[in-house]
Amino acid sequence: MMHRLNLDVINVNFRRPIALFWCRPPEGFVALNIDGASKRGIAAGGGIIRDVQGNYIEAFHCHFGNGTNNAAETKALLFGLQQYKKISVQTD
Repeated sequence: MMHRLNLDVINVNFRRPIALFWCRPPEGFVALNIDGASKRGIAAGGGIIRDVQGNYIEAFHCHFGNGTNNAAETKALLFGLQQYKKISVQTD
């Protein structure tokens, strides 16, 4: 089908998925899950905040301009930390 549509076919090496799970924050805290990335020097990041039952509270996404993966993760973390006082940070 891809050839008929004149689309490039790219062979992708698939990896087995890794099972991950979410950890509850301590009572009275919220969980902040963040991630950041950079492609061609353009960085962005975001996160989600959940309560102890895992219920969504809020999410955010930011474009940081020029930067690395580490800078994007750090900026997303700093942005998320400004939202609440008692935070359990969960990141890779």
